[in-house]
Amino acid sequence: AAAPAPTGSKPWQNYFFYVVISILLIPSILSFSYYGPNFFLPDALTRLRFSPEEWQYMLRNRTVVMIGGPHRGGTSVLWESIRAHQQVTDFGSTFESGADHSEGLFCQNVYPRFGIGQEFTRGKKWKATGLGRYALGPEADVHWTEDHEYATPERQAQLLNELGRHWDLTDKPVLLEKSPPNIVLSTFLQGVMNIGNGGWESVPPAFGGASSVVRFVFISRHPLPNSYAHKRMGANQNDLLSKLIENWIAIHKYLDVDLPRLQHARVLRLEDFAKEPEAHLNDIWAWLGLTANPELAIQMAKGIDSDPNKKHRVTHCESLQDSFERDSFKIMCDELNPIVKAIQSVSYDLADDEWMCTA
Repeated sequence: AAAPAPTGSKPWQNYFFYVVISILLIPSILSFSYYGPNFFLPDALTRLRFSPEEWQYMLRNRTVVMIGGPHRGGTSVLWESIRAHQQVTDFGSTFESGADHSEGLFCQNVYPRFGIGQEFTRGKKWKATGLGRYALGPEADVHWTEDHEYATPERQAQLLNELGRHWDLTDKPVLLEKSPPNIVLSTFLQGVMNIGNGGWESVPPAFGGASSVVRFVFISRHPLPNSYAHKRMGANQNDLLSKLIENWIAIHKYLDVDLPRLQHARVLRLEDFAKEPEAHLNDIWAWLGLTANPELAIQMAKGIDSDPNKKHRVTHCESLQDSFERDSFKIMCDELNPIVKAIQSVSYDLADDEWMCTA
């Protein structure tokens, strides 16, 4: 009698099965190794459930500190320095928070994300969205203020429940959050955070006699190295330098409007912070009411590059050796530098000796 045919799967079928499984699993494994478990958990499972009244009570003896500024402008360096203090709680690493650069923007669903992190959807046609472009969109979409319809107790609780899941709410007096677009959202954030803060009014200079529960630290960077830093990102590598500077200008124009309406705000330049990080850090910690820790400030200062613009200055000066590039740069300076120099919140000059490469 003939032997029965084997019933098992063929070798190529087994191989194909393992290939498919690998293709499906590898992206998840890579994502987990970078973003950690929180990246995979639904919001409904991780966000807190406090009411507006409960948050308002908790904020009576806490300060929310929000860092903002242009992308690639030093917000992460500043955040890493401030968060090192033992009385500060923050979102932790990207692996711990499940969000790019541990930015609160990606952890909430109250205000827009401006297409940041979704630049691959922009297509070939230029759009005012994402890194290096978002501030050039319609003002109503970009610049949120205390008058926005979302400045309600319900949205206050939603935002704090979404951010609060990443904070240690036991005994830390400072709740730290960092997102570059805070620089265009600050008066909205101040208004939302202060709902229920007895007597608070969003009217400077008295603000109803109340003290804000939120403080802002903004950090900026010279628009040229800031734009070159953007161009090193895949999302902006083909963007014109002039367009990136226009985005920088738009961001700082909004800051100029908002600063007088913020009760507690500091504005730093990355170049100044990098030169004297120890002094600036001690000053910020004192401004936040934190215990002095000069030894920690010295330790944190050691890891900060004193000249963060050097590589971009080299790139820029090399490009100016070409006569066409130099002429184009001068034309751009003639058009944009008067606007840059008119910014009140920070002082920069596109045509100073350092960036005309004559120093």
